Amino acid sequence: MKYIDIKSGDLGKSWIIYLLRGVLILMFAMSALLWPHINIADLGYLFGVYILLDGAISIWAGMISWQAAPIMYGMVSIALGSWAFFPDQDMGLFYLSLIAVWGLMRSLFELSVAIDIHMRVVDDWGLILSGCLSLLLTLVTINITIGDPAVLLSVLVTYALIIGVTWMVIALNLRHLGEDRHDHRDGRIH
Repeated sequence: MKYIDIKSGDLGKSWIIYLLRGVLILMFAMSALLWPHINIADLGYLFGVYILLDGAISIWAGMISWQAAPIMYGMVSIALGSWAFFPDQDMGLFYLSLIAVWGLMRSLFELSVAIDIHMRVVDDWGLILSGCLSLLLTLVTINITIGDPAVLLSVLVTYALIIGVTWMVIALNLRHLGEDRHDHRDGRIH
């Protein structure tokens, strides 16, 4: 998920990817909240659509930045998202496992990006928070009672709202950082 090309100073173009991801996960959260009488299958399908789209955005980001990590993350996310449409008999355990695996994978990518960026950029709290929350999602999901979709819904929506806002703040920070770097190259001062 290394969407930022720090070396070339191309931050002004990277911010849109974080914004798209933030908007997408907020749309997932709002859909899950507003869906009347959502059951575990509907929630699982909705989550599958979200991680499919998130994977597609990641592949797009990797292709435009010539980086393999977001492409790999995107491919795994798309595979897991596709898998969400073919649950086994025990849907509760299936979707809890799917969310836990995806959360662990996402946290590893986000934390590796945060560590990489930490070496070059100050104020990288958003990526670290995002990675830690994805890991927390995994740990909480593992401990949820299988038969209670309300608890799973609460956990997923809370996670999605926090992550969505975090990714949008990251996007705005990157946009401003990119503008600052661009202005300094042109000799303009704020």
